[in-house]
Parts: sequence; structure tokens; C-alpha cells
Amino acid sequence: MRFRGLALIATVVSLVALGGSAPALSAPSHTARFDSFKFKVGCGVQLKSLGGMSCFSEAIPSAELDGYIELHAHGDPKTGQRGDSPWRNGTVTHLNPGDRWERAGVTCERTPRVVRCTNLDANGFTLTPKAYSVF
Repeated sequence: MRFRGLALIATVVSLVALGGSAPALSAPSHTARFDSFKFKVGCGVQLKSLGGMSCFSEAIPSAELDGYIELHAHGDPKTGQRGDSPWRNGTVTHLNPGDRWERAGVTCERTPRVVRCTNLDANGFTLTPKAYSVF
């Protein structure tokens, strides 16, 4: 019995040493903007006068201008339309599944199917090129 216990401990230690534990999340990106889904979803930190961050996608309803969804560090997400870019200039990164982005009190995470953005109040949205939802 004692031998089996030692063998089990040795196996667990070996698995941990070989990376058998849960993978660590990569460090979040802090670039000004990111895109995802082959450039069909674009997001970025907004100009200082607007605050927060916003994303564009064909999934967001619009009549004449581009539809967007906006999220600040606190409060609910809101949708609207605009014809100009509200984003700060800077580096753009591509968000792949498993990647995270953090700016303006908002964290966005890319899963295989959606971009999920959440603020400090746990409010946010999910977004793809074809659909979005708010929570």
C-alpha cells in the first residue's frame, strides 16, 4: 500500500513538472485596438472625451451609419451608430482564441466562438461577425 501511495505522488509531481496542470492564461494585451474573426470585428479604446471602449461588427444594427456597441468601466453596454472612428491611434493586435485585451476598465476575451467583453460591474457583451448579446 505504501508503494502505491508513493507512486501516485511521483506521478502527480511528474505531471505538474511536465506541464500537466491547467494552462496559465496569457498576459492581456493593452494595445489601443484589436481585431478578430479575420477583421470582421474591431474594437478599441475610445478617445479620452468619450471614455470606455467600443466595437464594430456587421451584427450590430444600423440604419445609415456603422453600428457599434460601447462599454465603460461602469454601467451597461449601449449600442448606437456613428460615421467616424472614436478610437485612439495606436497599435492594433489580433485577438485569437484564448487571448485577452484590457483597457479602460474593460476586459475582452476571445473564445473560439465569441469576443466577450466585461466591465468592473460584470456587465458586458458577446460579439461575433453575425450576432451580439448584452448581459
